[in-house]
Amino acid sequence: MYRSMSRLFYVLCLPLLALTWTGCEAERPGVSYGVLQQGDVLRTYRLYTPPLLKKSEAVPLLVALHGSGSTSIQFAQESRFDALADSEGFLVVYPDAVESNWNDGRKDPAFPSGNNGLDDVAFVRAVVDNMVRK
Repeated sequence: MYRSMSRLFYVLCLPLLALTWTGCEAERPGVSYGVLQQGDVLRTYRLYTPPLLKKSEAVPLLVALHGSGSTSIQFAQESRFDALADSEGFLVVYPDAVESNWNDGRKDPAFPSGNNGLDDVAFVRAVVDNMVRK
């Protein structure tokens, strides 16, 4: 069941969650991690920069949001977007949800992000803004 739901997520939701941004400059190659302050909460993300990108070039950015109960690291391994970025020449940023769940509006103790009012949209915007500034 989990695998079929994961595939369904990749096929149906990922195109909606992906954002191409041509204003980004390449970071140093490989995997790096970032932290942003959002209110009282430290939010994290994983950035992958292909080794053949030139720092002086503007490149596309793919924002890859993991599913509920997952993390940026797990999603990077499962999606294999890093390998695709190597062959196609783009950056991939994997934001992390708080406690592995995005605030999708559920008011359920099992999904704390919905109960504490975290603004995941603002967080993703801040991550993209951070990528553009680099």
